[in-house]
Amino acid sequence: MARMAGTAARAEALLEASVVSTTPVAGGDICTATRLRMTDGRNAVIKTRSQAPAEFFRREADALRWLKEAGGRRFPRCSPSTTSV
Repeated sequence: MARMAGTAARAEALLEASVVSTTPVAGGDICTATRLRMTDGRNAVIKTRSQAPAEFFRREADALRWLKEAGGRRFPRCSPSTTSV
């Protein structure tokens, strides 16, 4: 699939690696989720939301960390950005 240029550029800035491809991921209600394949072999998911409220993604990342600390199921590592895309 072709790269989603804006999403790929934002991910490259955050992850410090080039994006090979992007693939939309289903399931988001208020955000857009995109799977990324990176040149260094990693896979990642980036969530974006236009006009995201202040601290929106940071609060979500905090909640996921709290759930993990409480002994919940395995959660992905989060690198929140407060900048909406």
